[in-house]
Amino acid sequence: MWKKIINTVLLSGALLLIICPPAMSNFYVVAGSRGIGTKIQSLPYTISNPGFYYIAKNLSCAAGNHGITIAADNVTIDLMGFTLTGPGNSGSSHGIYVEEQSNIEIRNGSIEEFAG
Repeated sequence: MWKKIINTVLLSGALLLIICPPAMSNFYVVAGSRGIGTKIQSLPYTISNPGFYYIAKNLSCAAGNHGITIAADNVTIDLMGFTLTGPGNSGSSHGIYVEEQSNIEIRNGSIEEFAG
């Protein structure tokens, strides 16, 4: 009797592993209108409050500006696989500029063609 129950449980577990898709390690939280974070829609952009910020498309920045300036502690920026593009390698602009803030996280994207 116990052998039949154990076999049924093992078979059920094996079927669940086959039927259910495996969890992906690069899972993205899609920030929406429910207050998950603040959407950065254009550059340049200054962050002056702690929190979660994200971009939802590739963004470009004009010469003479930093793409994103972080002026607060405890900030997470999720590029969500997109790219911040600068005006080229000349000048002194940075894709993301941080000066003396702490607990800053930038993830999941690329920053290209900025000087620093």
